[in-house]
Amino acid sequence: MKIKLLILLFLIFISSISFGQTYSYSKKTVKVIVQSIIGNEYRELTTSAGPYRFVFETPHKGKKLFILLKPNEKMSLGKSWYEFLKDDGFIEMNKILYKKSIYYYTETDEQVTVLISKDSNSIIIFNDDDTIWEFSN
Repeated sequence: MKIKLLILLFLIFISSISFGQTYSYSKKTVKVIVQSIIGNEYRELTTSAGPYRFVFETPHKGKKLFILLKPNEKMSLGKSWYEFLKDDGFIEMNKILYKKSIYYYTETDEQVTVLISKDSNSIIIFNDDDTIWEFSN
């Protein structure tokens, strides 16, 4: 009887904590899509050195989210986050397979499209201001 009670208490404890994973990237490239004679093209605006950290969490309420930390930035209360809304299939770019998801960004109150490569070597965020942030190593 005591063993069953201990197992039950352990399961309740495990289900009440957050689970998370952090990915770090050494480079952020900001791009825009421009229209040209041959169609839409990506143009690079800036490149910044990292590390940029994506802290993915699933809090005890079950909502998936992530927080983007810039170089030398620490986790803090009130930090804006991206809340998962839905998966939207897969997309292939430059022979790399990405999982496409829609997130709600709390800083701008807008939905953004997030692409995460299958091998987690890059993350691309399509922002509501028409900029594209590409994080890679």
